Amino acid sequence: MFERKFELIDYIEKLCAEYKIAVDAAPQLLDDANIRFVEQYHDVHQALENGELLVPVVGGFSAGKSTAINGIIGDDTLPVAVTAETAIPAELRYSHDEYILALNINGDEERHPVSALPELSANAASYEVVKVFLNRQVLKDIEPFTLVDMPGFDSALEQHNRAILRYLTRGAFYLYLVNAKDGALRRQDTRRLHEVMDMGRRFSVFLTKKDLATESELKEVKTHIDDQIAIEFGVGIHTGCIGMEDAPLLLKELEKADPDHLFNSLFIGVVKDLYYTASADINNAISALKKGKDEGREQIETLQRALASIVDERELNLKSIQSGSVMDAERRIISRVESELNGSVEEFVSLAKAGNDALSRAVSDLVRSSLVSELQKAIGQISNDVVRGFSSSLNITVDTNLNMSEDWKQNLMSGLQTEVMSSLTGTLNSQTHQPKGGNGGGLMGGLSSLAILIPHPVVRVILAILPGIVDQLFRGAKESREKERYAEAVRSQVIPSVLRQIRPEVCSALSQISESMMQAVTEQFEAKISQQQEILEKAQAESDAKSTDIEACITTLESVRKNINTMAENNII
Repeated sequence: MFERKFELIDYIEKLCAEYKIAVDAAPQLLDDANIRFVEQYHDVHQALENGELLVPVVGGFSAGKSTAINGIIGDDTLPVAVTAETAIPAELRYSHDEYILALNINGDEERHPVSALPELSANAASYEVVKVFLNRQVLKDIEPFTLVDMPGFDSALEQHNRAILRYLTRGAFYLYLVNAKDGALRRQDTRRLHEVMDMGRRFSVFLTKKDLATESELKEVKTHIDDQIAIEFGVGIHTGCIGMEDAPLLLKELEKADPDHLFNSLFIGVVKDLYYTASADINNAISALKKGKDEGREQIETLQRALASIVDERELNLKSIQSGSVMDAERRIISRVESELNGSVEEFVSLAKAGNDALSRAVSDLVRSSLVSELQKAIGQISNDVVRGFSSSLNITVDTNLNMSEDWKQNLMSGLQTEVMSSLTGTLNSQTHQPKGGNGGGLMGGLSSLAILIPHPVVRVILAILPGIVDQLFRGAKESREKERYAEAVRSQVIPSVLRQIRPEVCSALSQISESMMQAVTEQFEAKISQQQEILEKAQAESDAKSTDIEACITTLESVRKNINTMAENNII
């Protein structure tokens, strides 16, 4: 266990201990809240305990990914003479006992001997991923990092695209390999690297198969790629070269990576949300105990009115969001895809001459990368509008007794965005490192429904429908090898057809996203209001019965509040 992982686990354990002091001081007020808090605590604790740092080794087909990883582990465990149809993502993990756990497309795990890997690859369409456990010291030495051998990013096969999407949201650091013979980063490469960067992840680039190039050729190619990277992504991104004998140089990048920073960026959201839950419960209890009988009853009536109006407010806000943010997002997304397609006509023409498969891969790749990038931006804006609009419509301000602080709202937005992207990329609740309800701790109740409410993740749907477009529409151009005939076919047939295919899918997905977000936010606000009402009613009953020393109870709760705020400032804020 590395330092930040230990620190966060230690922090939430101390937070839980402080919360228990508050519950013991005011059990009548906090017993029910404690049940919810403990459940959330266990989910977050499990997420941190099981948290790992996946390092996808990515690149185009035949970039030398499997060969490089075999060079790292010192044998030929991973098949290298594979076709696009037999590639399968493989996570390499250390274990004294060697075996494979294969996750099939039904979500079930199958145990196999390591020798069965070629057979599993031959049936790659039936599996999402294989976890290969090997007794190799190097895999133990690089922990907490786990290498992932990925299929080629230029594959049009649906299962490969699912794998790409799966690790876009799960990877912590990426090693991107480029065949030195390519001479440069292709447009497909820069698109994929932008996807990685848009997810807030880091990467390094390595030229492979340097043994097949002269020293001067290699130097020229590397200089050109360095210039491309500086123009596209700025400075500070490492590039290197590897051949058959020096694949372990890849690991030097992991030695320079900061696992504590990477782990923190992946898991700080769920930890903060646990703190916000504890803080809100304790603040609510203190506020309720300090209220006089009349003031308390007035506040209870206010909360009851808010609960009664919350469904109406949700519908009004949903209509407003869908007629504003959603329509704007749809226009931006389609415009971006159209612009990217029109800007890639020459690339498509070159690939079309090589065959429809190559063109299909390029079109699918471009649409996927454009959609992932633009959907992420749209989701950020929609989540902000949903939370802000709902909060404003209920006249809930930062300083109310509901304790819905700006930090709480910001974390709610962040949780919404993470959950929706996980749902769209097909990774929600699929044995990821997140809590079972998603990356949000206390958000789990409202957000766990997203996977159901978005039954056809738009990115995966589009990946399935695009490949067939080219074969149908491009037959006329096949009869001529003229460049302009190909270009005209791309402009007049392929691009309009792609846009017609994706427009209703984008519209449907954005509509479902906004509805799902609104439902999740409604449940979060409802829960906050109901919990406050519950605590107020119990405080009123407690005051009437005079069964507790109210002042002593308030003093204890205020002490706990001070302690957890100080802990938060020192650890997570």
